Amino acid sequence: MQKLTSKLSFLIVGVALIFYPAVTFAADTSGKGPMDFDFKTAGWTVGIFLTALLILKKAAWGPIVQAMEEREHKIKESLEAADRMQAEMAKTNAENEEILREARREASEIVAEGKRDAQAVAEQVKASAAKEAEAMTDKALTEISRAKDTAIDEVHKLSVDLSLTISERLIGRSLEGSDHQRIAQEAIEQYQKID
Repeated sequence: MQKLTSKLSFLIVGVALIFYPAVTFAADTSGKGPMDFDFKTAGWTVGIFLTALLILKKAAWGPIVQAMEEREHKIKESLEAADRMQAEMAKTNAENEEILREARREASEIVAEGKRDAQAVAEQVKASAAKEAEAMTDKALTEISRAKDTAIDEVHKLSVDLSLTISERLIGRSLEGSDHQRIAQEAIEQYQKID
């Protein structure tokens, strides 16, 4: 603060020295030039300047210096608050980055788990479809086998009936039930041996 006071003093003295020749030239009618030195005017100027300086020091310098110190204090507090805020923002940014990293990690885990679940469901569906297809194939083969057996039995019976009809016509008489049954059974056994 002392430096500020001395700088202001030098400023005021400098301004006074700049305007001194103009003031003395305007006030002097003795025929002297503006650059001529006059002790009387210089004395009055220095006296007025020192009086003004003392009045300013007593009346104005104190409040000005106090206001400057308060402003300096506020500026320091503001800078410290800004530094604290910057540190808090850096900390908050770091926390936010950590939260984002954690969220990304969790999201990738959820996606991976979803893929695993989807793959498991797909494999289950494939296995279920394969079992159903196999069951349907087995059922179809069983039905085909039954139909084949039924068709073969039907063909055998028709063959026997046809054979009996042909034999009756050839022999000219009808066979009795037991003969008919015995001949049919023998014919069926012969056909089954052929298959």
